[in-house]
Amino acid sequence: PQYEREALSAFACEGPVEEAQMRDLKDRVRASQHKVSVRSYTCTYGGIVNGHPSTADLDNFCTAVIEDLWKAIRQTCPPALGVPSPVEQMRRSQERFQSGHTQVFS
Repeated sequence: PQYEREALSAFACEGPVEEAQMRDLKDRVRASQHKVSVRSYTCTYGGIVNGHPSTADLDNFCTAVIEDLWKAIRQTCPPALGVPSPVEQMRRSQERFQSGHTQVFS
């Protein structure tokens, strides 16, 4: 790919030891019992932006990450059963009021 040689250090492992550590980390994450997504993806060199090397062409990766996040959010926080009607809100409020005052006089 076309890129400035000085930008390579922003994207590549510093050496063989670090590369082995990265492979080991990826293997441990993939083998984890926790529900995580590990994705391989491609991108291109986006040039220097605001003085820093950048990547480009990550649209598919970004879409996949957002889909994974929404899936996890939906599993962790299921949608509410709905907003109670004004009558139901009043009933609940009255029950809380009665419960609080009943305890005072019991």
